[in-house]
Amino acid sequence: MAGTLSLYDVLGIEQTSPPDALRKAWKRRVLETHPDKLAQDMTDEERQVAETRFREVHQAYEILSDPAKRRVYDNGLNYLRGCIRKNEAQERLAKTREEWDRQCKQRQEERLRLIRERQARAKEERERLREEKLRKQISERLPDDYEERKKIIEEEIRVAQDRYQETFMKAEMRYRERIKKLEEELNERKEHLRQAGPLPRMPTKASHGTFAVASQMLQTNVLLEQLRTANPEWEARRQAALRRKAERTNSSDTM
Repeated sequence: MAGTLSLYDVLGIEQTSPPDALRKAWKRRVLETHPDKLAQDMTDEERQVAETRFREVHQAYEILSDPAKRRVYDNGLNYLRGCIRKNEAQERLAKTREEWDRQCKQRQEERLRLIRERQARAKEERERLREEKLRKQISERLPDDYEERKKIIEEEIRVAQDRYQETFMKAEMRYRERIKKLEEELNERKEHLRQAGPLPRMPTKASHGTFAVASQMLQTNVLLEQLRTANPEWEARRQAALRRKAERTNSSDTM
């Protein structure tokens, strides 16, 4: 077989042609492709093609004219054609399976989408019915003066919040005044000790004034801890105020 053509295609006959038809086809092809029959003005490339076709015709007739060689060639040719048909059938089957899988997947995705949409609509409907039922129950249970009582309760809550805020602010002001008074007293004692010179040896027992100052500082710390627990925002503002005061002190010392 030359190229993609069988020997029968080279001679231009069918595979079932008898020997007489084979010989006639060979003579006709020989006359058409014989080098002596070529035109004189042919190019070298055209001449090479013609000579190749002539050799193929001669080779085809040499094999097909021998019954044994023709039988072997026919078996091989049938086997190759069977393999080609088998491969083509497998390819068609693979394409059919791929198309079937794609369609099944598409149908499954469509069913899932419809199921999700149906479930979403059912959920929305259940939510709507539940809200309507709840709204109806609330409207049936509420007294006639519900809105008025609601306004009264909101006003009482607002007044209580204002009272709490006012009380807290007063406590904070008292705390600041007390801290300021203790700081002033502490600064006076430091100034007095600085002017008095080196400190004498501390006695074994503390004086009554020392205990009083310690008691006041303890009460101040307890009050400070209560305010910290009650209002963390106030503690943050206090820390910020202390930092600003320290920065002002440092800037004045630098100048």
